[in-house]
Amino acid sequence: MEHKRVLERNGFLHVWHGHEDDPPSWELCPPCPARRCGPRRVGRRGGHHPQEVMENVADYRHLGTLHRLAVRQVTPPTPEGPYLRSTAGRIPVFGGLSWEKSTLMAGLGWTLTQLELPRFGMAVHLWGLPTPTGPWRTVLRVAAAREVTDPGRVTGLNLPAARAALTRAVARSTLRMTARVILQDVPIWNHKRYEPRPRLAAGDQSVGIYRHWARQFYPPGAN
Repeated sequence: MEHKRVLERNGFLHVWHGHEDDPPSWELCPPCPARRCGPRRVGRRGGHHPQEVMENVADYRHLGTLHRLAVRQVTPPTPEGPYLRSTAGRIPVFGGLSWEKSTLMAGLGWTLTQLELPRFGMAVHLWGLPTPTGPWRTVLRVAAAREVTDPGRVTGLNLPAARAALTRAVARSTLRMTARVILQDVPIWNHKRYEPRPRLAAGDQSVGIYRHWARQFYPPGAN
């Protein structure tokens, strides 16, 4: 189902929260071929803004301090009009393995993170979908989808059903882990004070890039 203000994509119903006479002229992304599991609601309605949630994705440096995740960003995020793309990063898993991470944002209420394990020929797609419900009130939902990118690398699992079961288990486990990580952020979102011109530390340029990119989604003079 598609409408100038409503779009169904990957099983989600997206609603444009901007002015009804000025719907977006851009698409979220092409349909994802992976099989979805979820969505899962994370926490309750929080006292925060969707931009705060999305900025949290751009601020990769907090992952080590708050979540104990040793994530390394290879390049700063790249603005592409209404999209913001983070080309690469790595999240350690176990035994020297790590997810290869890339993220795409569209607007202030949609983000898709792709986690790939090339060695095992599989990928997990993670959506973050913050929905405003009132002034500084947001409901956040996350969802995951699984994909076999190279069947030959799913070692010892020659049957499609076995590969599907494995990737489904990996996707659900990743979704649960993501929910736990986000719940650690919620108290901070609910109590932090928004600083329009924060003092950024060295290496925090991704926050500045994100905020400059996010301005396009507000009326002139609104932020």
